[in-house]
Amino acid sequence: RLELIQGSKGEQILLDIAHNPDGFGALSAVLKRRGKKDMVLVYGVLAEKNFKKMLDKILRFVKIVIITKPISPRACDGRIIGNHLRDKIKWEYYPDIRRALARARGCGTDILVTGSFYLVGPVKRILAEEVQGEQRSL
Repeated sequence: RLELIQGSKGEQILLDIAHNPDGFGALSAVLKRRGKKDMVLVYGVLAEKNFKKMLDKILRFVKIVIITKPISPRACDGRIIGNHLRDKIKWEYYPDIRRALARARGCGTDILVTGSFYLVGPVKRILAEEVQGEQRSL
């Protein structure tokens, strides 16, 4: 479930399809074992999910949350998530996944992308497009 991709700027991008509190508990254990901290979290979730319990399990590994909108009509409004985070951690909202990922990459640290299949899948496609573009330019 956890996939590690080496970013083009030297950053590690961790992709995890955790989408419920139990999955985030397992993710938290992996991040602790790997000694991860001060990561940028790119996060989006469906409205029916308990995002508060999910986020509370991993915020200690994160320095900023970049909230985005998964590709689903059931996506949670990112401003609702941000309101929950308001007094806990710095956060920004970019509804467009491509813009959210670009913002995260500009932070200069490792990135964690998680919260929904409908977020991780599009991010994987964006990263694959970049690799294909680099191969064509060689």
